[in-house]
Amino acid sequence: MNDLEIRRYLKKIISSEVFAKSNVYKKLLNYLTEATLKGEKPKETTIGIDVFNHSADDPSTSNIRVHIHKLRKSLAVYYGNEGKHDSICFSIPKGGYSIKFIDKKHESVKKYSKYILFIMLATIIAGLAINIYLITSKQTNYTKLKKTNFWHELLNKDKKTVLVVGNYFIFRDIKKLKEENIAWNIRDIQINSDEDLQSFFNKNKNLNQSDYKALTDIAYMSFDVFRALPYIIPLLEENKVKYQIITSSDFNWNLFSDCNIVYIGSFKNLKTLSPIIEKLNITFNHEDYTLRCSDPDKPRIYTPYLIGKNAFVDYALITKTPRSNNNAIYLFASTHGIGTIALVKYFTQLNSLQSFRKDIMKEDEYFYTIFKTEGLNRGIESFDMVDYKTINDTLAKNFWHY
Repeated sequence: MNDLEIRRYLKKIISSEVFAKSNVYKKLLNYLTEATLKGEKPKETTIGIDVFNHSADDPSTSNIRVHIHKLRKSLAVYYGNEGKHDSICFSIPKGGYSIKFIDKKHESVKKYSKYILFIMLATIIAGLAINIYLITSKQTNYTKLKKTNFWHELLNKDKKTVLVVGNYFIFRDIKKLKEENIAWNIRDIQINSDEDLQSFFNKNKNLNQSDYKALTDIAYMSFDVFRALPYIIPLLEENKVKYQIITSSDFNWNLFSDCNIVYIGSFKNLKTLSPIIEKLNITFNHEDYTLRCSDPDKPRIYTPYLIGKNAFVDYALITKTPRSNNNAIYLFASTHGIGTIALVKYFTQLNSLQSFRKDIMKEDEYFYTIFKTEGLNRGIESFDMVDYKTINDTLAKNFWHY
């Protein structure tokens, strides 16, 4: 963390909706930030004089504590909404007026052993869920899906399918491991590849690159991926599809050149699969989680947001694109995670897929569609389509070399 980064986030905060109508708190936060960066400890009298133009003996100086209290509340509202993904958080600890800058980039995400335990536990849960679905669900649901044009390539070809699950990029603090014998693993929402990690070091010259190492032997995945797998695996099992499950970090186009591809995860974990959405003129912003469709005739922007303490709106995309040798690529991706679950569930249920086929999708059509998902406590409250676009023949040919 350096002064430049702090000032960049300061600008973002005072430009937010929370601070938009309050020049007073913009000025106050800016003053406290600059004073802290200079190593100064602001006092009530100096704040009153420098920020509110009070005289030294003005009795209203005592109201500074009220303004600081309101500033703390405004920051809390900001970090509960627009700033929830910020890498640096501003805090004003009680008992003083200096700003504490909390760097979330180096937040520990648990020790190595806990990662393994989590993955084993999640795998067991996913396995149990799959068995329950196989036992209790009607087999006709999955076998009839074989006749739908959406799953035709996947279920009617004697080809192998690669089920790619999105995994996070994490790296280890080697210096801490050597000095304190602690496996301090780091997950940063803006570092999702080796290239992003190198860019991070380029911006932070004060850090020694040899003190950090990207981890390739640990698969750290969102629990939402495991919640989506019980919907897709019975479809493959009951139709006797040969398939392999790998992480997005391990996926390589050349190694799986003659396979159908199914991706399940978030946009930030697409990695080598990201050119697919780029060819659709869709980009994902890792900083604010915005999904942007850059069609020249109709540009659209979809931004997830909170709608309550435990409720939020997620945007999810499903695309079916062609691949060489009459194979297909299916991407189920979302900005946060709950949308991915809703997508996979929707397109593996016979009734919902038949309705989609009847009302939206044409015969043998390649397309992408975006759904708006409202979630509460990880449960799906609503799921509504907000965008649909057909992939024309010219665009479809661009996918064949994958």
